[in-house]
Amino acid sequence: MFRRICCSLVVIDCLLVLAHLLWPEYEWGQGRESYFNLGNRLTLASWYTAAKLTALAILALVAFFRESHCSNDRQPRPWMWLGIAGWALLWSFVEISQIHNRLELLDYDDPDAYSLLTQVGLALIVIVVVAAFLWTRLKDSPASQLRCMVGWIVAWLAAIAISALIRGGLTGHTESLVSLRGLGHLAGTTMLLATIGAVALRPLDAAPDQAAARSSAFPSGRRSIWLLIGVGGTTFSIIYLQIILFQMMMIFADYLTATFVISIALLGLAVGGLIGAYCAGRAAISTMITAALILPFGVMLAFGTAVKFMPTPLLASLLMMVPFACGSAVITVALARAKSHLVYFIDLLGAAIGAFAVCFALGAFREESSLLFLSAFTAALVICYAIYLRSPWARGLTIALAAVLCLGFVSIGVSNLQNDIFNVVRYKVLRIHSKANVMYSRSSFVGRYDIIKRGPNSNTIKAYNNGRTIDTMRPTPPEEFQIDPRMPHTYLDNPSILILGLSGDGVAKTSRFLSDRVVGIEINPRIVELQSNELIPYNGDSYKDIEVHAMDGRSYLEAIDEQFDIVTLMNAHGARGAAEGSAPSPEYLFTLEAFHSYFDHMTDRGILNIEEPINRPRREPPVWKMIVTIRQALIDRGIEHPENHFFVFQWRTTTNNYIQTVVKKTPLTETDVSNLQRWLDEVDRVRQIEREQNRKLGPIRSITTILHMPNADYDTNYTRLMKGEVEAAVLQARNLRVTTDNRPFHFDVDPRHPNIRKACIRAMLMSLLLLPFFVGFLVRRRRGLRKLLPFVLAVGLTGLGYFLIEVVLIERYEIFIGSPVVTFSTILGTLLIFSGLGSLWSGRVKPRQAYMALGVVFVMLIAQQFLPKLFPMAAALPLAAKVILVIVAVAPLAFCMGVPFPFVLRLGKDRYEESSAGMLFAFNSVASALAVPLSMNISTSYGLNATFTAGIVVYLVVMLLLASMHHPGLELPANAIAVVVAATLFAGPWISRQEIETGAQDRYEIFAISYGRSIYGDHKIFSGGSREEAHHFEWMFWVVKGGGKTILIDTGFDDKDTAKVWGINNYISPVKRLRHFGIEPESVSDVILTHMHWDHVGAIQHFPNANVWLQKTEFEHAQDRLSAQKQSAKGMRWSDLVQVLDVQEQGRLQLVDGDLELFPGIELHLGGAHTPGTQYINIETADGQVVIAGDITYLYENNRRHKPIGVCVDPQENLATIRKLHTQAATPFLIMPGHDPRVMRWFPKVQEGVAQISTIDPQL
Repeated sequence: MFRRICCSLVVIDCLLVLAHLLWPEYEWGQGRESYFNLGNRLTLASWYTAAKLTALAILALVAFFRESHCSNDRQPRPWMWLGIAGWALLWSFVEISQIHNRLELLDYDDPDAYSLLTQVGLALIVIVVVAAFLWTRLKDSPASQLRCMVGWIVAWLAAIAISALIRGGLTGHTESLVSLRGLGHLAGTTMLLATIGAVALRPLDAAPDQAAARSSAFPSGRRSIWLLIGVGGTTFSIIYLQIILFQMMMIFADYLTATFVISIALLGLAVGGLIGAYCAGRAAISTMITAALILPFGVMLAFGTAVKFMPTPLLASLLMMVPFACGSAVITVALARAKSHLVYFIDLLGAAIGAFAVCFALGAFREESSLLFLSAFTAALVICYAIYLRSPWARGLTIALAAVLCLGFVSIGVSNLQNDIFNVVRYKVLRIHSKANVMYSRSSFVGRYDIIKRGPNSNTIKAYNNGRTIDTMRPTPPEEFQIDPRMPHTYLDNPSILILGLSGDGVAKTSRFLSDRVVGIEINPRIVELQSNELIPYNGDSYKDIEVHAMDGRSYLEAIDEQFDIVTLMNAHGARGAAEGSAPSPEYLFTLEAFHSYFDHMTDRGILNIEEPINRPRREPPVWKMIVTIRQALIDRGIEHPENHFFVFQWRTTTNNYIQTVVKKTPLTETDVSNLQRWLDEVDRVRQIEREQNRKLGPIRSITTILHMPNADYDTNYTRLMKGEVEAAVLQARNLRVTTDNRPFHFDVDPRHPNIRKACIRAMLMSLLLLPFFVGFLVRRRRGLRKLLPFVLAVGLTGLGYFLIEVVLIERYEIFIGSPVVTFSTILGTLLIFSGLGSLWSGRVKPRQAYMALGVVFVMLIAQQFLPKLFPMAAALPLAAKVILVIVAVAPLAFCMGVPFPFVLRLGKDRYEESSAGMLFAFNSVASALAVPLSMNISTSYGLNATFTAGIVVYLVVMLLLASMHHPGLELPANAIAVVVAATLFAGPWISRQEIETGAQDRYEIFAISYGRSIYGDHKIFSGGSREEAHHFEWMFWVVKGGGKTILIDTGFDDKDTAKVWGINNYISPVKRLRHFGIEPESVSDVILTHMHWDHVGAIQHFPNANVWLQKTEFEHAQDRLSAQKQSAKGMRWSDLVQVLDVQEQGRLQLVDGDLELFPGIELHLGGAHTPGTQYINIETADGQVVIAGDITYLYENNRRHKPIGVCVDPQENLATIRKLHTQAATPFLIMPGHDPRVMRWFPKVQEGVAQISTIDPQL
């Protein structure tokens, strides 16, 4: 009966498709509106498919209850049927609601190549999982049932392939293809229904015997060789994939997000451990084959997710866990069923080979083809497990499928190498520059390097490092690079120059013109290769006559004795992206020890020249931190007045903003300062000089602003920091401590570490998904929980301690070896290989030997604390010798660190069942995943030494736990100590959190309050501006809190009609905005009016208790211009003056005559010439002195490009005041313009229409 129904459904499927082909114009298939009112039209096919899927879910539930009824108490229930039922119901809901289109899930409607990778990968994974499960139920069934299963798979694969071709734009959207896709979808669903029905409705005595359904005897001895090869290949793939995903995250995100990939991988391993533990004793080989078949599609899923879906981090994390879970399932089954110590050895050996192989793969194939070839490799691994299948035809079919997949992925990878189909940087750049063309792409372990021409008519090409612009290249000769804001051409004649971060053009040509002796250090060998060969026609042979070394800067300096006149750092940061996301990135070229090395290699007249791109306020505190570190280096050298060694300025192009720091080894003389000022003057006037000399002298057009120079009256943050005039509380508020090799975190400027805490929370939340399984595992063994707990704690703490030690070893030895690539490969490879050997040895050890191994670990860890002091003795050795020394130093430690985990696994399997090994493996993986953000937190809060010490403590606790396994009397204290240590470490991000305290009462919080936006003419914003152009214009006033006061600076205006006249969008009453912010008008203690224009004073009537502060000159100016007969003049209104006169009558108007310290930390200053009595306000904050400029500057461009405003009484006085503000404000970003929309974008958002003027986000 059921077969007949299914056959009838197939006929209906065909008729439905045929009707669509023959009579599409009638739209007969259109259904009613969705019952869920989601605004979409549904075809009859949608309702029909949803009904079949509902029936499929019901049959899956029937199968679950029937098989559960047949199983005995020792056999677990077939939970997979519930998974199939849930999946079918979810898909049924999607069919009738079309919610995936409504919510644009995975870009389903309009996918690009990377979205398609994700979608197709997910679909194929579902097919593999369901097919593998059904195969275990149908492998001994009649051929007709197997044909239905094969038909379902073929039909859906065809539908997926056609859908990918159509939606990917690889073929036309023809009716025949659409119909074929629909037929495959409909018929496939029907055949799946028939397949599941055949299982669910068969007689009970035909149900498979669960004991007989187990795999054949698990291979052992020589028969296990292929299995071990498969396990090694799987771990090879896991570490390979993890490193490449890290590289891709450095392109699409930041260092913190990239590092979190490690946590994702380890949590995936934990999920796979649970799957493997469940399946190891039931269907070991089938589980390994299924997981291995999913793995290549999981790699593609992770590929597409990394490129496309990182803005949704939780979804991205779950999708990227899939391949790691599959690999872990394979490993866990092997750990549970084979010799744990041997499998763990193979596991670590494969991982070590994978770590080394990535170096080659990135250089040869780049990230994209590397992942495609990895998919091919993982598909080939299926063969290693398929040869153990008992059925010859099943074995042959599986091997054939694996071979087809392997060849398919290889062909795609080769095609990508030839045609560059997948290029992740091109995808990123095209979103901004639609006509861009990628000329060259190269990868190495140091990073990705791409050369891009942004438009067909562009005269320059751009160099991208990890997806971000770092250089502009021009084919012009050095003679046209004489004047450059990055290199002081007026400082010395023919100086010797060392460039750290040579890049492409950079300052190479300017240096060549200035000097006969130029040495360039570039850490990325791919940059050197391209610049020295293919790019010569585009860069004007910029490397010619430069001594170029592809290595780390500090290693080069350690190996030489030469001194230079100019040492310049260009493009010298390892981390890119948001400063807060780069907080845990170690920057060893910016530590105290590094600056001492630079000074040691500078002549007495030598200068250190550092360029830092600063396009947002949040990027500036790391520069302040650098100033603090350089100052400390000078003090260490006996300098009493470090401020006399610095010359700091800002230079601004049309698109970018930079802070240039020049530091002289000896005090800057008047001649030096004069020469440097002449340099900036020529930079500002380069166009004029070129016209006078009738030749090109410099490619960069910029405006410079001096922020500090010796013996000048500056009050910027730079001057204060150099003089040591910043309070300790303020230094702490921005984490402006000296950067050292122990704490090399240049970008770590928020002592609360909010992003690291978020990473911890994210890892913990993802770990909670596994909590029910862990709880279930412990509850089932609750009677012997006290004896089991040491095993759980030991494997967890081993994973935590191993990672803490590994992180610090990589960071420490990077300084010695000099190359991040070689260091990572050497340390990781040594740890994995020798830990693997230790694991192999652990299979024969007795408990006493295990204790001895842990004792050696403790001794070696202590020794590692002192080894860095020996680095200078071997600094001059060649790289190969350094690598050998590192291997010798780390290998004994690694060998002994490899003993505890497999030893505990072996004991667990002996004392409990085999599946306990998989569960313990999952515990280990979760702890390792949490160790990633925890190690960042400890390192940034307390230093790498503290992280290393934490690792030592953890291994001591593991030693105690191992002892308790053989000495019951130690169980209770060992468990208690372990729990306390683990809890302390996991609570670290909150324990170490430092709240921001600014200390003194004269430091305030400032908030920008926006109440609308409009357009304003260029000629009014800039003196001499165009009458044809206009700019976005924000309407704002300011709130100042502190010292027990709530102060307004200006009030905005309260008049909807005026807002309409001025075209102000989204206007909201300033008083209403204040109330939303929690400020009642009656609570305002003071109002400071910058001037009497209507948009600054037009709501003064709403603040009945406030003292009003106004310049006397401005008040008199308003009185002279306005009267009852003359209602408006020069931007002022009689109605507003009347309100101010009322305030005067109430005794609340305070007229100011010139400059005044209003309160401690708040000063009023007359000047600016916007109106005769305009005033600006200086306010002390945790970021230094903020200047509320009112309308002295409308936009940031007024002060950054030194352009007076268009509406003022004296443009020259206005410009002079702007220049004066640069000497008073902490930084140019903190000269707050009166109407710039970027204020609301650049500073932390508190709520709608409110931004806090702070360089870090106080709300995090």
